[in-house]
Amino acid sequence: MAPSEMSIVRTESSENHGKQSDGNPEREYRVGRWTAEEHKTFLAGLKLHGKNWKKISLIVKTRSSVQTRTHAQKYFLKHSKDVLKDKETHKKDNSKPVAKSETQQRKRTFTDSLNLKKTKKNKNNRQS
Repeated sequence: MAPSEMSIVRTESSENHGKQSDGNPEREYRVGRWTAEEHKTFLAGLKLHGKNWKKISLIVKTRSSVQTRTHAQKYFLKHSKDVLKDKETHKKDNSKPVAKSETQQRKRTFTDSLNLKKTKKNKNNRQS
């Protein structure tokens, strides 16, 4: 069985040395990687409850509030790196040199539009 498919379960009391975050000593939690479904539920809980990890963990059900908080820290860190990477990529795209053919095409388009305006102006002058 792959590590991501493992469903190792740990009780709240063994994880937190007898301290229950939600008052339910029988509650059991998965350990290891978060599944896509858990992450999706986490995001919904984050939207609904903000940074109240206890409430989010009650929605996720398979993770404790400590696990939820840790997952959130990693999620926010990864999200901020992705945003920075996107900004850098956007900067590079805007600063790349324009190929000669693109420049020539722009000049042609601009010249064509000027010629069109002149033609219209000349037609108007002839009609008057």
